[in-house]
Amino acid sequence: MSPCSSFYTGCRITSHETILLHLQQRYEDAPCLPSHLCGARITVDTKARNARYLCLEVSFFGVLSGIVGTFLSIYALRLGATSEDIGLLSSLPALVTLIFLIPAGQMLERYTNILRPVLTVGFVQRAQYVLVAVIFVLPAALRVPALLTIVTLGAMAAAVGTVAFTVMFSMIVPEADRAHVVSTRNLLAGLTSAMAAIAGGWLLELVAFPWNYSLLFLIGFGFSMISLFFVGRLVVPAVSHPDGTPDSLNLRQTLSAVRHTRPFVHFVVANFVANWGIYLPIPLYSLYYVRVLNMGETWIGIITTVSALVPMLTYPLWARAANRFGNRIVMSIGYAGLALFPLTTALAPRQEFLLIPAVMGGIFAPATNLAVFNGLFEVIPNTQRPTYISVHTAIMNLAAFLAPLVSTAILVPLLGIVGALLVGAAMRFIGGIVVYLMVRPPLALSSLPQ
Repeated sequence: MSPCSSFYTGCRITSHETILLHLQQRYEDAPCLPSHLCGARITVDTKARNARYLCLEVSFFGVLSGIVGTFLSIYALRLGATSEDIGLLSSLPALVTLIFLIPAGQMLERYTNILRPVLTVGFVQRAQYVLVAVIFVLPAALRVPALLTIVTLGAMAAAVGTVAFTVMFSMIVPEADRAHVVSTRNLLAGLTSAMAAIAGGWLLELVAFPWNYSLLFLIGFGFSMISLFFVGRLVVPAVSHPDGTPDSLNLRQTLSAVRHTRPFVHFVVANFVANWGIYLPIPLYSLYYVRVLNMGETWIGIITTVSALVPMLTYPLWARAANRFGNRIVMSIGYAGLALFPLTTALAPRQEFLLIPAVMGGIFAPATNLAVFNGLFEVIPNTQRPTYISVHTAIMNLAAFLAPLVSTAILVPLLGIVGALLVGAAMRFIGGIVVYLMVRPPLALSSLPQ
């Protein structure tokens, strides 16, 4: 799920009055959810309990995230996937997300209980990895197509979950605390993802294929269900629509409304260009690890662990930088700095040298994760937030769909894996410059169209 699934027990919470003001501006006389808590007030205890559950949730979800992010594409290669299949493994879920995001945002605007869709699609999204775990029982020729199908269908649930969780997060975490909470959540997710990656690498080499991958994905699913339990314990304000159930906007009306929000348009266009650079080399890393360097799962787990642990040091620094210099500056530096990851990967002659890009990624990835999430809320109006968030995410997924296909189907045959990685590095640096030039300083929310 996107930007935060929840972050640590040390979350800083602002005053009771601050969160009440934040909620009152958006939801007049909002009751509380779940239903057995309806009528309860947002108290200091409730805020602290929500923060604790958010921290616990992301810690357990990080295990599944670390397993899938590190080993899913490697698993596909072990099953016999081609370079084009690896590109599709990234592109097809992005295409499905692109198609479903805007309808998902419009659908969610009808919900008064945003927690319900978060839990429903959260379960579906997690359950797909049970199917992935048993895919080896199929005939060999059907395994890769089945894997692509499962992951693509799972992206439908993720599309709704991305918007729903982001909206819920904005409702229960005050604006003043978001940078701190997001950075802390990412620290916890990075820690558990790192532990899962390195432990997963050892497990995969201890147990014979394909039982090793089956066991690993089932373990990830188990931890993710504990995560979902803590999501269900959150107390979330219900949405009280001022005019009753909101009228549904069609696609043309939605795009017209979005087009007139100029800061949002600049933000989306700049991040679309930058995300081409982010997604272009994504499918190339597993190809480089397995086909060029002949790496085993243990070393792949070590590389992922390092890249997940470094943000524990850099996230707090980027949070302070964002508060001091603004999200635009941090976002630009993050995108440009991430060019070092594919660049140093392409130049690595042996697997030990991949520790360098792992550190580079750990330094600069937190800057983009933090600044994009917080910067988005600076440029969208208070009303119709689900729709604006879904439009932004849909357009980013257009880059996520097209860029991996370009890299595996066009750049690799023309330039080879190393040449394609270098093109990805150049695109990331260009993206950082475009973000700096196009993203405007934030306007007061009152000046945005409501």
